[in-house]
Amino acid sequence: MNGQISINDFDFQLICEYFASVDRQGPGTDAATRKALELTEGLPPHPDICDIGCGTGSSALLLARETQGRVTAVDLFPRFIRQVESQAARYGLSERLKGCVADMAGLPFSDASFDLLWAEGSIYNVGFGRGLRLWHRLLRPGGCIAVSEATWFLPEPPQDVLDFWNDAYPEIDTMPRKLQLLEQAGYEPLAAFRLPKEAWTEAFYRPQATAQEKFLKAHPDSATARSLVDNQRREAQLYEKYHDYYGYAFLHRPQAPVGRRMEACLPRPFRRKDAQKIPGRTGRGFSMPTGHAMSYMNNVSEAQRRFFTTLPFCMTKSNS
Repeated sequence: MNGQISINDFDFQLICEYFASVDRQGPGTDAATRKALELTEGLPPHPDICDIGCGTGSSALLLARETQGRVTAVDLFPRFIRQVESQAARYGLSERLKGCVADMAGLPFSDASFDLLWAEGSIYNVGFGRGLRLWHRLLRPGGCIAVSEATWFLPEPPQDVLDFWNDAYPEIDTMPRKLQLLEQAGYEPLAAFRLPKEAWTEAFYRPQATAQEKFLKAHPDSATARSLVDNQRREAQLYEKYHDYYGYAFLHRPQAPVGRRMEACLPRPFRRKDAQKIPGRTGRGFSMPTGHAMSYMNNVSEAQRRFFTTLPFCMTKSNS
């Protein structure tokens, strides 16, 4: 990658220390989490929820507050889980929010344990397709999964950002390909939307500025610590420059019931009569120029074809 270092080159414990000082370990906002949760249909009054790759718990805490469910927050790092449980106690949620130190590639739960699986900015750790396949067994019949995933929104990204993502996460891909992988893993599309720019800039990168200074003071003679901070700063610069080309899409899917039409799975704001086409490069939704859309449509399944027809090549409605 032209001599550049990526996040994958650093010691896990150093990464854990760095990210333990910020609320979010990946792009996202409380508003986006709530929006995805609102799109969930058919959950029981007291759902069992698993937040896979919970980090320091921003999503797990919100899920516990916004539902009457029982939330199991899973992460590989004990330090993160201690922070989650401390926050749960602070907000009086300890009875319904429990931490679990585990590898997301080998979750220690029985089949059909959960009504909702949540993976906000974390599935990349095991790979999108692999994670979907591994976790499918954990869902009860009719259960849902919600994931946010790195996605290309425009074709032909500049070489600089393409090199970065090919090293950091080669599985970044287009929305049609992500939908195809979801179907192959046994899920059926429900809804999807693009995270707004501020989910990266304001919620993820900006809080790191203060954290970086403290981190460097704690490791004044560490070239590795300096490289980690430099890598995060470079990532933020790339996003600021190329955010039209990529971002996170929040993909929301139930298990696929036999014979169920996809449009029936879509919440009302996403159904055909309500959907509005959003021009490319708005930063608010996903759309493709007609030529690219048609070329993608030649390579998707009939179920995906119905989904894109329902959403007119648009993964969310504009707020304007």
